This record gives sequence, structure tokens and C-alpha cells, in this order.
Amino acid sequence: MTGYLELEGANGRVELDGSAFTAHFPNLYRNTFSFDQASGTVAWNLDRDANEISILSGPLRLDGALGEVNGQFMLSLPVKAQSRPTDLVLALSLHDAAVTTQEQLVPTTVSKDLRGWLNKGLGAKNSGRVESAAFIYRGSSYRADGKEESLQALGAHRNRQTIQLAADFTEASLKYAEEWPSAKNVDGRLLLNDGAVSVGAVKAKLWNIDASDIFVAVAPLAGKGSRLDVQAQLSGPAADGLRLLRESPLRQQLGSGFDDWHLAGNIAGQLNLTQALGELT
Repeated sequence: MTGYLELEGANGRVELDGSAFTAHFPNLYRNTFSFDQASGTVAWNLDRDANEISILSGPLRLDGALGEVNGQFMLSLPVKAQSRPTDLVLALSLHDAAVTTQEQLVPTTVSKDLRGWLNKGLGAKNSGRVESAAFIYRGSSYRADGKEESLQALGAHRNRQTIQLAADFTEASLKYAEEWPSAKNVDGRLLLNDGAVSVGAVKAKLWNIDASDIFVAVAPLAGKGSRLDVQAQLSGPAADGLRLLRESPLRQQLGSGFDDWHLAGNIAGQLNLTQALGELT
């Protein structure tokens, strides 16, 4: 990293001049964010009386593997170690990025069920593109082995963090449920709001069936696990409608009764699917 550095007592700032830049938020992400170019201002202030170290940025422009990113952050740390939680606000916007970028943006504090569904559903080889996306994180954290037990509970409480992601994508694929046909050529919007995620899409393909008015949601249950809901309007070749009866989990209820059927022409109908995800209590 290169730029202009200014120091004044316990305060300082650095002006990034467009050189390479890396950032790591270990309480949120396993991997480091790396950018080929970064420009903007990062400043810091140490206030011993307030027991606070503040690190904050102005608007940052970043270019790298994630695409074109604009961002801003504010980090507040205690001067006395483990005397209070660490607070972080992080805001990012992206343009023209791969759909798989979500795996790098969704933090590890999101439930395992939800992250697993996103990673499997959008897949590592997904060719879809994100036209634009916005991500916001605001939360507090405290070391699991910290000195104050009351602060451990405070940092771990689910209401101590807000995570929101909105992404408009095109020509993506979505594996919404195991053993069901993947949705292809999906144009839609992904929304993540804390523990729940939804996908709304104008159009998609299930084999040769046209799907429209698509809504997919994953929401946490009161105990462990989550619930998946899928709704869509379907129209297309009757032969592919027959495939849904033969080659999806519907076969477990219908058996082999449709194996000798042959259908021609077109069909129109509605898909409504609800199933549990993850481990339930």
C-alpha cells in the first residue's frame, strides 16, 4: 500500500493513491479482501479517556477480483483490551460482479444452514452476473474467552448485529432444493436480511418449462434449522411436466404410476414447495 500519511499525536490519516490494498475483518470473514487498486481516506483517533480507538474511512473506491467496489467502514475498539465489545459498521456496493461473489460477502456470523443453501444454490461455477449489489453490516463482537462473562453474552446476542444484502443478477442458475431441477437463465433479485434470504425473479427455465413470478425464501425456524419455500408459475411442454412427476421427489409419493405415460402439447400450472433444511429439534 502506498499513499500520503499524516500523524498528529494520537490521530492520523492516510490517503490511498490507487495502489494495491488488503483488508481483513477476522470476526466476520475467513479470507482477506484484496484489491488491485484503492483510493480514498482512512483515519484513526485514540481517546484514552473514552476508552476508544476509532478507525474510519471516507468513501473508498476499490477495484479487484470482486469487481468495482465502493465502500465505507467505521471500527471502534477499546483501549483497554476486553473491557467492552468491538463495534463495526461496514457498507459496500458492487457493480458488474460474479454471482458467486455472495460467498465472499456473506459473513460467517450468518447461520450455517443459510450459508450452505446460498453456496450450493448459486454454485461455484455459476455464470450469472450481478449488475449491482449493496451490503451493510453493523454489529458488536467480543472474544469468546474474554474476561467479562456479561460481555460475552452481549457480543453473541443475535440482536447485536444487522446484516443486509441486496443484489440484482441476470442469467444465473439456482439450485433451490436437492433432487429438484435447477432453475436456469434466472433474472432476479437476492435479498438477505439477517437470518432470512429470499430470491424474487421475473423469469427462469426449469428444463424447457418457462417459470415466472418466482419467489424463493429461506427463513430460520424457532429451533434449529430453516424452512425453504418456493413458488412459481409454470408453462411449457407437457413432456417436461411429466418429468417433474417422474424425476423429482414427487416420485416418492406417486411411485411408478406415470412411467408409461406419454404427453404432448403444453401445460400451465403452479409450483408450491415447502421443505425443512438443516437439523431440526
